Amino acid sequence: MPYIFRKATTNDTHKIASIHTTNWQSIHLNSPHFLNCLVEQDRYNYWLKALSCPQPDQKLMIVAVQIESNQVVGFAGFRVSGDSFWVESLHVDSDYRGAALGSNMFKVDFREVLFKVAHQR
Repeated sequence: MPYIFRKATTNDTHKIASIHTTNWQSIHLNSPHFLNCLVEQDRYNYWLKALSCPQPDQKLMIVAVQIESNQVVGFAGFRVSGDSFWVESLHVDSDYRGAALGSNMFKVDFREVLFKVAHQR
């Protein structure tokens, strides 16, 4: 299936929060009430704030979109501080794993982050 990678917007917040929540819940099966009930709202609030009012060090947030369905199936974000940068999040919907989306998002992010770091001096 073909995919496109684009900058995330606040319109993507629900799907980003859903993917993040589902991935957390699949990893932390024996987690407390927070992961069972409250985490999706928490992640929605977190990503809505990150997308609508990004911090100075939050340089890039992208999503992977499956072209045929126009659905967000993964997301990645980077933070930058001086000459350093790091992946804040990288999540792929479990139904789309194995299609190299994570590594491709990292490549897209990596190139743009390096460009932004080089041009912020």
